[in-house]
Amino acid sequence: MTKVSLLITEELDGFSLIESKINALDASQVLLDVVVISHKEDSYEWSFNKENISLQKVIYPQEEDLLLRDVLSILKGEYMIPFSGETAYPSDFLQQLFPEEETQDKGNNMERGSYIPRLLKAMQQSKYGLGVVKEDIKRIYPELADSVAYKCSDFTKLAQLEMEIDATFASRLKHHQSAMKPQSYAPNYKKIKYYNSISNYKKGIKEQAPLLSYKNKPNAIGLPLYMILFILVSFVASFIFPQALFFLMVMGALYLLALTLECLAVSTLKKQGDLFLGLMFGFVVLHFNYLWFYFLGRSRSA
Repeated sequence: MTKVSLLITEELDGFSLIESKINALDASQVLLDVVVISHKEDSYEWSFNKENISLQKVIYPQEEDLLLRDVLSILKGEYMIPFSGETAYPSDFLQQLFPEEETQDKGNNMERGSYIPRLLKAMQQSKYGLGVVKEDIKRIYPELADSVAYKCSDFTKLAQLEMEIDATFASRLKHHQSAMKPQSYAPNYKKIKYYNSISNYKKGIKEQAPLLSYKNKPNAIGLPLYMILFILVSFVASFIFPQALFFLMVMGALYLLALTLECLAVSTLKKQGDLFLGLMFGFVVLHFNYLWFYFLGRSRSA
């Protein structure tokens, strides 16, 4: 897990606000080292709601200067975040800056009981996974501009070790962002709404299928549906025109080829080879159900 140090240089009256912001963060995939810099001993009792958060209090005389070099020797993290009560920190702030690394063993050794949720999620992440619902997230980017993380080793490279640590440290550090290139938070304005069960997924298809259109790109990619329509038309036409069997076989072969390549790509990228056969079967069922509910929804609204 990535070790991250939160550097707090504000006065006592801002501790409660900072504490609430720390507890609101999703810190499940990092180890947090909270370092409080103060001129005098305070009686504030910090309380964190996660076990992976440690606390350090650094007291130094007001007449002495505390330099960045001294603080870096105390920090336990690989990264340092000047944490302020005036800066906005979304709940997924740490998740975006320090995403959890998925290893091949982790992907391949997941519990068998989680196969269906993994399969449904993989289908929705695919370009052939119709019915992907994206929820808008309203976030104001300027408020998040200061929420950045600096790599501790970069301070040494840029000779910033003599910077004085005080209440204005975070604001003064902004002038060096262009040279240090810290990791910044990028607001994710679209979030996929995943279905974790077949019943919920089927309900989602019923809701989304009638909205299918060429212009409604976030809702569905129409290519496999067009292929299925050609297959159905060719199948019906083959009873009247035997030549239509040729188009039926060609479209059927192209559809299976497209599905095979997509399933192979998805299962390989996710490093979960056991999803391949499930994706092949799932996509076929999904596409035919999507068309069925599309025409059913259109007929009811007509």
